[in-house]
Amino acid sequence: MTTQEDFATAFESATSGSTIVLASGTYTIPKAKALSNVLFVGGENTIIDLTAKDGNPTGADAAYNNVTFKNIQFKTWTADYHGFQHCGVVNFENCTFSGKHFGYGVETYKHCTFNQSSVDY
Repeated sequence: MTTQEDFATAFESATSGSTIVLASGTYTIPKAKALSNVLFVGGENTIIDLTAKDGNPTGADAAYNNVTFKNIQFKTWTADYHGFQHCGVVNFENCTFSGKHFGYGVETYKHCTFNQSSVDY
C-alpha cells in the first residue's frame, strides 16, 4: 500500500490470513474493526498515527486477536487509557512507540522501542 486510501480499502477487506504491506509514509487506522490472524508489515519509515482518529482503534466490538505489526512506528496519545483495548493476542516486532502506550490484552513486544515524554508513568 502506498496511500491512505489503499490502506483503508485493504483494512476494510482484511480477513483471517491477510497480510497488509505498507510502504514508507504515514497512515491512520480507518475505523475500529475486529481483526483475527492479520499481519501488518511496514517499510523503512512507515508510521501509523493513532492520534489522528478520536478514540481507540479497538474496543469491545472491535478486538484484535493474533494480529501482528512488524517494522512500524506508532505515534500514540499523550492521554491515559488509550491503546489496543479488549484484545486477544497482539504482537509487535521491531516497532517504535512515541507517546503513551497502554496495553490491554496479551501483547508481546520483540525488539521494540518506547519513546515516552510523559513523566507520570
